[in-house]
Amino acid sequence: MNTLDEISFVVLSQESSEVEQMMYQLVNSSSTGLYTISIGLIPLFSSIADGWLSILESKDIETEISGTKIPFDKLVKSTRVGYKLFSDKKINRITKQVQSNSNNFLSLLKSDYNFLQKIYIKCFGQQDFGVYHLNTIPFGNTSQFNIYLDSILDISTNNTFKSLENKGMSLLGEYSENLASFISSTTNSFGFSLNKELKTYVQQNQFTNTDFFFFDNKRKNILGGKLPTSTQLFLFNIYCQNNLFNYAIPYIFHSHNKLYYRSKIQSYLISINVLKKVQKKCQDLLKSEYIEEINYLIHKKELYFTFENKLRNNIFHYQIENTPISAFSDKNRFFEEMIEYHTGMKFDKFIEKIDNYLIQINSLICSIIEYDTK
Repeated sequence: MNTLDEISFVVLSQESSEVEQMMYQLVNSSSTGLYTISIGLIPLFSSIADGWLSILESKDIETEISGTKIPFDKLVKSTRVGYKLFSDKKINRITKQVQSNSNNFLSLLKSDYNFLQKIYIKCFGQQDFGVYHLNTIPFGNTSQFNIYLDSILDISTNNTFKSLENKGMSLLGEYSENLASFISSTTNSFGFSLNKELKTYVQQNQFTNTDFFFFDNKRKNILGGKLPTSTQLFLFNIYCQNNLFNYAIPYIFHSHNKLYYRSKIQSYLISINVLKKVQKKCQDLLKSEYIEEINYLIHKKELYFTFENKLRNNIFHYQIENTPISAFSDKNRFFEEMIEYHTGMKFDKFIEKIDNYLIQINSLICSIIEYDTK
């Protein structure tokens, strides 16, 4: 390999084949619980598609995907950033956006109720928050998934739940099909070995979902921390996403591949960024031991991810930069070698550290928002 462009191309090709294998597993499996996992995969798969679109754009090659109401490339770019869960915005804007999305969804839930249903809700309330579990571990919730799908469903433009189902779900199905078709088309010429009969490694009874009262202050029965409601929800979204990337997806697909490690490191970086913002905004509401622990985590992150080494950019984007060609020798380990060059340690050792930090982060978040994991 002579250029970083060629090395980046190889890494993207490898992760594309991993995504295609996961798509076969989803198609071959019948568990309805996989629908919620599929929602969580959309930002990851869109990230792969965005990598290819960037390459095609750099070569002035136009991509036309027919039958879409919204330009395919626009949807790819907007859904790709879903896994950041607004963390790239200022904290005030984040909490307002989280609150607005949740209010819009709650309004839709009540939109098609008849008179008797409205009377019942007025008397007994409306459970307004759903949490999805795999083997009792929460990997998703309605707020988190609404953020993932916001640019597709555009909840704020729908007046009733029925219109959301008819218009939004149709667009979601259309986008999912086009996304799968586009990614598959990019891998056809690489000759990667795929098992087209492979299924997922999960049964329907391993999935559960629970509805809670969250925005109804009188009946609230989840998240009891002292931070503002929207800030707690923001942190819970991060907690669920960490479990999605680091537990649910590898468990279901029996996959510990390059995409798995990339998403693990991404979730770690997003978590640190979120904790840093919450600490700055809510310092007076956080216990001193929480502030101390957040500062420790930020310090450890900055040992490996500096502005100068561009490692963070190389994790979130598929165009590798600021890395000498001499750092690469094994095409099957280009991603790992890039990590090893910038961190100065063996890849497995670095991942072990990331795993330990993520455990610490999740435990800290649960303490802050008073979420009972039992």
